[in-house]
Amino acid sequence: MDSPPPADLPPASSGRRARTWLLAGLAALLLALAGGWWMQQRAEHSALPDGPVRVAVLPVENATGESRYDWARLGLMEALTETLRSQVPVVPPGDVFDLTEALQALPPDERNARLRQAHGATHLVSASLSRGPGQLRLDFDVAGPEGTLRRRRVVAPDVPALARAAAADLGVSLGQSGDTAPLIEDSFANEAYLRGLALRMQGDMPGAQRYFQLALEQAPDAFWPRLQLANGLLELGDIATAREQLEMLLAEADQGGDTLQRLSARNQLATLHWRAGDNALARPLLEQALALARELGDPDAEVSVLSRLGILETYSESFAAARGHLTAAIEVQRRTGMETPSPELRHSQGQLALREGDLVSASAHIEAAVAGFRLQGNRRSEAVALNSLANLRRRQGWFEEARDLAQETVSLHRALRNPTSEVAALIALSTSQAQLGDLETASETAREALALATELKQDRGRRPPRRCWGNTAWTWAAMRMRGVTSRRPWN
Repeated sequence: MDSPPPADLPPASSGRRARTWLLAGLAALLLALAGGWWMQQRAEHSALPDGPVRVAVLPVENATGESRYDWARLGLMEALTETLRSQVPVVPPGDVFDLTEALQALPPDERNARLRQAHGATHLVSASLSRGPGQLRLDFDVAGPEGTLRRRRVVAPDVPALARAAAADLGVSLGQSGDTAPLIEDSFANEAYLRGLALRMQGDMPGAQRYFQLALEQAPDAFWPRLQLANGLLELGDIATAREQLEMLLAEADQGGDTLQRLSARNQLATLHWRAGDNALARPLLEQALALARELGDPDAEVSVLSRLGILETYSESFAAARGHLTAAIEVQRRTGMETPSPELRHSQGQLALREGDLVSASAHIEAAVAGFRLQGNRRSEAVALNSLANLRRRQGWFEEARDLAQETVSLHRALRNPTSEVAALIALSTSQAQLGDLETASETAREALALATELKQDRGRRPPRRCWGNTAWTWAAMRMRGVTSRRPWN
């Protein structure tokens, strides 16, 4: 007869039950983990946008407690935007900066709503920079059309690397992928370059040039600091040196084969020729740039080139070609989800209509452009559109409104510290005053324009605009014809 099992061991049936419960518990845990993974994947997949995407990166909060990172407020915003550009359409960082600065008194929710409305942004990225042990940390939220899409954190040893890591993570969040390689391989040069971009955005061109030069000294062969230095030379009036540098960069970009570099060099060289009034040289560069923008699949770059071609053809009086370019630009914007044309395109349409003599259409387009620039907080472009509206009102014979608009334009350019545009606005104001018969005031305004133009000549080595000489002479001649005595405005 078999002996009973020892009293201190559980019966065999109890062991089987324990094993059964253990296996059941493990199975339940695995199911829970699988279910959690599936729910996370489902949530992330459902969060991916199923329509057009246009990302706006807001200025970054410096939460490090260290003033040496204050520059990253705009530098990191610019770096993140430019890195994202290879993956999704973005709102240009300068446009975001203009709006947030102009509307900083508004609550953040209202300001962000305005950003969506004014620039067609579907996703807003807000971020905070802080420090961890030996690393920088960027915490960021991505707010989609229906609310917060994702909250993420990335770490990296420096700001440029942080921007690349955040851009790669954002690309995955938005169902996109692209090149997030650094613009400049050297980390020190990259940071100097970003500091320069931040200063340029704030209007400090000499300060920006110093940082671009510092980046170039660290990385002599880097393309982008040299391009920005050439742009700065153009803005500061050294056109001959700027042209020499841009032509060299264009040849280098063509030899290297980088599509973005080839596009950027052509855009900037075309700008130089355009400002010099040499449309015959600007046109082929812009046509080549358009093909490169389409090759890149960059809708914002395509719209920019089409818009400039439209303006160029407008002033060349090739109206059919101008209309074709502007219509194509509007269609590209619609494909990216913008329901109405940008104020830049509305202004260009207004200029075209004005040149064609369609004053009713010109008025509708330019008024819409002014309203659009005000919505964006873009005061510089608003001043340009106001000047166009003043010219239109003179054409319509509405001289008092033209004078008031011209005066508003002068005040705005002064507030923006834009003396070159102020000269043009003063000329327009002088013309309006003379057309109203106020020749004494018109003469004083013309004299003020000439003095400012002469000052610019001394500061920048430029000749005073011929329009300024012509306008002062015209005003003085009109005064003489009406028997008004005054010293000549240029004396």
